[in-house]
Amino acid sequence: MKLRIVVLLLFTAVVLGCSSSEEKTTANLELYNDGTIKIYLLNITDSRCPSDAICVWQGNAEVFLRIEDSTTSIDYSLNTAGINNPSLSVSYPNEINLLQKNIVLQDVQPVPLSTATYLLSDYTVILDVN
Repeated sequence: MKLRIVVLLLFTAVVLGCSSSEEKTTANLELYNDGTIKIYLLNITDSRCPSDAICVWQGNAEVFLRIEDSTTSIDYSLNTAGINNPSLSVSYPNEINLLQKNIVLQDVQPVPLSTATYLLSDYTVILDVN
């Protein structure tokens, strides 16, 4: 059974630093809890190409997570780029199988604008957990 978790981050967070091209904040927000595992949002770094710009590469939004069960706590990041090519030493995975769950980062919204600065509370993170 696939469970789509849409988490709208509507809270006030302490902003440690941000710029128009990259936003970095710290939080400890529970994104998912099914009684066996919990997933917490630790951070987002967004360096995607702004939707109003022309870029050579699409860029990447990296979502830093803590995934826990009753005995284990693992920090891991998932990426919107979804690239994993060990032969080129490139790894921006958008999926992980961990603690008997398949966790996939589907999307991070909004796609940035070159003229805007975003807080963590402005983002929506979409995960598939099954």
